[in-house]
Amino acid sequence: MHFFIRNNALPKFHQLSDKELELDFRIIADLNKELDAEMSIVREKLAFKVEKSELGLQKLLKYFVQPLTCLPFVVCKIS
Repeated sequence: MHFFIRNNALPKFHQLSDKELELDFRIIADLNKELDAEMSIVREKLAFKVEKSELGLQKLLKYFVQPLTCLPFVVCKIS
């Protein structure tokens, strides 16, 4: 971004055109491939954390909440 400001500040005959400022498509393709690989790793880590959290939640619900929702009681004597 800073480069564009400096480029526009130059006299017209020294400025680079938009075409000259574009990256080569092979560089862009390589950068996109690297970005996709990194995003895939991030998605896998996030999926693992989500699954781990869901399992933890299920264990907590089973241990703390479910016993309270169905309290067993026994009738010992009827007078």
